[in-house]
Amino acid sequence: MSLCLYQYWGSDTYRRGVGVQISEMETKLSVLRQGTVLVAPEERKQVEEAYNLKLGMWRKRKNMFRDLWATITEAMTEDSKQLKVCSCLGTNLQSASLV
Repeated sequence: MSLCLYQYWGSDTYRRGVGVQISEMETKLSVLRQGTVLVAPEERKQVEEAYNLKLGMWRKRKNMFRDLWATITEAMTEDSKQLKVCSCLGTNLQSASLV
């Protein structure tokens, strides 16, 4: 015998499951309300250093690509047929020059 959705929602099994979820969420919320520090300063510093390292690597790669792209397209004219390569690669040369 299968239960309809409204019958399941009214069942004790559903209510117990929801009650457990509510109590778990309330304990998480009480920790947040206490204002405790969730991320240690050392861990935050470590993450910021890793982020800055990856950002620096990305900037170097972006500059290398721009230099390479400038060399490749140096002999091209502004004809849109020749610059379709740029759209195929998914690059935006205007935004690349801003960063």
